[in-house]
Amino acid sequence: MKALASLVLAAALLAPAALMADDDPGRDARFSLTVYPFPALVGLYSLEGEAALTEHISLAVEFKYLHWDLDYEWLGGGWELSLFMLGPGLRYYTSRAMSGFFIGPYVSYLSTDLTYTDEDSGDSGEASLNGYNIALWLGYKLVVNSVIIELSTGVSYASLDPEVTYTNSSGQSISKSFDLGLGGLYWPGIGFGIGFLF
Repeated sequence: MKALASLVLAAALLAPAALMADDDPGRDARFSLTVYPFPALVGLYSLEGEAALTEHISLAVEFKYLHWDLDYEWLGGGWELSLFMLGPGLRYYTSRAMSGFFIGPYVSYLSTDLTYTDEDSGDSGEASLNGYNIALWLGYKLVVNSVIIELSTGVSYASLDPEVTYTNSSGQSISKSFDLGLGGLYWPGIGFGIGFLF
């Protein structure tokens, strides 16, 4: 994840210089790579690749990853929280693909894990939520000298099934899955992205 954090930082630092360059972004750009720097401030790394398919339609693939080590004494043990999301999306641009206003659906695999380890006994417990996320995103992608600045928002629906695992210090474990379909509609917030066209 250090490499991804470096990529986020590099994009943020290089964007102002690239905006002042004389390069023509070109109307034939077929691929872009965008990072979302603000979530990275709290450890959520978000990256999206996008490729133009037709004059108005592009295919996007989004990746999100979070990992927190919450090893605080007042919590009574070692806690870890992780999130992983990966999936494709289609974007329709009102002007031309890769620039301007867009709207489109996304479907992603979503997995979250919360792990607790008792420091005295060595026993541990893990709660996992696995399922899918469907989203409808709309936004605007500004392209200046091959540099992307993107603002977007939308609405999402998640469906998750929990699984709980208990493991004692001897390595014996018990797991239980629940077909509950947890989740529902939610607002994923506002996305601010910085990237480059290739």
